[in-house]
Amino acid sequence: MIYTIAVITECCKENPLTVEIGVKGNEYTVSLGREGQYTSNTFKSMADAYKVFEKLSSWLVMGLYPESAKRHFLETGTIE
Repeated sequence: MIYTIAVITECCKENPLTVEIGVKGNEYTVSLGREGQYTSNTFKSMADAYKVFEKLSSWLVMGLYPESAKRHFLETGTIE
C-alpha cells in the first residue's frame, strides 16, 4: 500500500515546489518536485525519512538553496 503522510507546497508561486513524505509497503519515501518532475528516496525507518523531510521543508520555508541542491541532498544526503 502507498499513501501520503504529509505534504508541504510553496505558496504564491506559479510552479510551486512540493516536499512529500509517505509510506510504500514497509518503507518510507520522501519526494521533492513540481509538475511531474519528482526526485525521491526510500528509507527503512520513519525517523530517517522524517529527518530528510524536515530538512527539505525548512529550506523551502526559509528560501535556502536552489532546487538542484535540494534534489542532490535528497538523492545523496549531502549538499552541493
